[in-house]
Amino acid sequence: MIKIRALEEIKGNSKEFIEKEFENKLQNYIGCKHIIAVTSATTGLEVALRALNIGAGDEVIVPAFTWISTANAAEMYGAKPVFVDIDLDTFSIDVREIIKKIKEISNYNSKGFEFLIGKIPPDKTKGVSPYKRWNMFLRWMVRDAKPDLGLWKGVEKNRLIIPLDTHTHKVSLNLGLLKRKTYDLQAAIELTDKLKEFDSNDPLKYDFALYRIGQLKINIF
Repeated sequence: MIKIRALEEIKGNSKEFIEKEFENKLQNYIGCKHIIAVTSATTGLEVALRALNIGAGDEVIVPAFTWISTANAAEMYGAKPVFVDIDLDTFSIDVREIIKKIKEISNYNSKGFEFLIGKIPPDKTKGVSPYKRWNMFLRWMVRDAKPDLGLWKGVEKNRLIIPLDTHTHKVSLNLGLLKRKTYDLQAAIELTDKLKEFDSNDPLKYDFALYRIGQLKINIF
């Protein structure tokens, strides 16, 4: 836990000094280059949108089930908030609805665009894409250990699904960690469940090692 000295213990120091001390301690704890302390989550959203240069004519996708500040932050800079529904199991924004809305707004399609955004996930796990890019993004944002960022503190690491790569899939089969030969979302779920036997709290910490074995073609068999 990061501990900042109480105000009475640093009498004579300005508010700016206290804030800077907090930012420095948090910066060292997280291991990032820049930290900006803000007064609220609303201000944090406003700073993030400003950093992305969001403005008039832009559209910002936000969850429909949220606090009003989520939409107000976009409107503050002249952007249009676009509401999408949530996943009733997590109460977080629904990935299916995000993809659907992006395609609806863009009114464009090509093989490259389809590859980048992905197809709308069907309500099944077998015979469908493992959604590597989406699961990789979630790994970056949720895991709080290297090489990930750990910016989303409200999601448990053990709820993640491994971003299954073809290298990871092949190595896992050879190691006996996975029996499913079909490269799909079901295989990703089964491998994640197997890795939970080694670490039930953080099964995806093995992801990068498995991937690199396959990518670098390291012969360990």
